[in-house]
Amino acid sequence: RARFDAQTGALASLTDKASGKELVDQTSPYKLGQLIYAAGGEEVKGQTQWSCPDPAKLRFISPSGEIRIAPGAAGPLFSSAKAIGKMHLFPRVEMEVVLYEHQKRVDFVYRLSKQLTYEKEALYIAFPFAGQNPQFRYEIGAGNVRPNEDQFPGACRDWFSVQRWVTVNTDDQAVVWAPVDTPLISLCEMNAGKWLDELPITNGTIFAYTMNNYWFTNYKAGQDGEFTFRYSLTSDRTIDPARASIFGEAVVSPMRAVRIPAVAKTATLPASRSFVSLAPENAMITTIKRADDGKGLIVRIHETAGRDTEAVLDVGELAGANRAWECDLVERVQGPVALRDGKILFKIKANSLATIRLE
Repeated sequence: RARFDAQTGALASLTDKASGKELVDQTSPYKLGQLIYAAGGEEVKGQTQWSCPDPAKLRFISPSGEIRIAPGAAGPLFSSAKAIGKMHLFPRVEMEVVLYEHQKRVDFVYRLSKQLTYEKEALYIAFPFAGQNPQFRYEIGAGNVRPNEDQFPGACRDWFSVQRWVTVNTDDQAVVWAPVDTPLISLCEMNAGKWLDELPITNGTIFAYTMNNYWFTNYKAGQDGEFTFRYSLTSDRTIDPARASIFGEAVVSPMRAVRIPAVAKTATLPASRSFVSLAPENAMITTIKRADDGKGLIVRIHETAGRDTEAVLDVGELAGANRAWECDLVERVQGPVALRDGKILFKIKANSLATIRLE
């Protein structure tokens, strides 16, 4: 259940109807999904741009006043509502909140129209999640990280680059949050470059760091035009990396619907069928492709829960698949694996990748 804040257009409340828990941190100065424009912060004369903006000179601006809440979509699968308004340098801002009928998921879709400036600027979106003793974990390429605990000394704590998901587990509830279009985040506060040795985890807020023009290389000097940014979340009592990976993959790479014309009026198909399937759920197929040398198919699997696992790959619906090998990551055969009754049993180590070749 979502309730909009009439002043900012963000969510003043988001309630998990299964648990009755409030997901929005009511002590935060920000609402859930609130746009925050950081203006100014010019460096002291003689400093260069890489020193980041001067925090004392930053002004934080959000939509206010002329906010209109409007109906969006309405149907058997999902419904939505929109907060429409404007703010400094943004003649139009729109946040659409989507609630689904058959899955526990909330989408945030931002459609922004922005004017050009060469002055220092940045845009954040705040997601303050409620709960005591928040613990963060975020996905990187083929792994996941806990800030502070899993980082080397000297690693960056001011910003984090996310693959598909971030989890916030607290004493009595958890959220998994998926950034589709903007992988850079700050945690707990909008960080202006303190170069922290340790991140103080004082609250459960994720700040999506959507744009800035602070840097003088490899960037356009200003940002203008039409932008769309998307985020999704779900909640439960606890959420582990395996479940977060499934949710993140579903959000970032949803299944595609392909219409296939009937070949005959009498043709029948089963209600569901999978050419390739994998168990248990902490083993995830990341790739099915033709082998680089053209000899058969490659299936690549990632273990997402952080534990050694015996997995079963079912290829019974692939007509003609009769031999299988384990390979390394560049598809060199390492040894045969048994293929019986369309099933392959193999072992995969914690957080590792496995590659199976089928012919």
